[in-house]
Amino acid sequence: HEKYGKLMIELTVKIMFSFAAALLLATFSYLVIGLIGAAFIGIISFASILTLCIYSHYSGLRLHKLLPMKPAMKRAALKFPELELN
Repeated sequence: HEKYGKLMIELTVKIMFSFAAALLLATFSYLVIGLIGAAFIGIISFASILTLCIYSHYSGLRLHKLLPMKPAMKRAALKFPELELN
């Protein structure tokens, strides 16, 4: 049961990370192309980032080595390896 809880935490972190990244992209797109485009891009980027996170988790690809992360996030990833953005 412990493994299941750990998996749920990892998934929650991945969803939160994807949501934050999608929100960032959507906000940027909103400034460029307006609301409808931003909502569209937000949904698509959320889905694709989350898919990438989950896919990379199972393929063993480490996402944070591909994405230039903020130093604080890097430190958090080092401090909590179990919450690593795989």
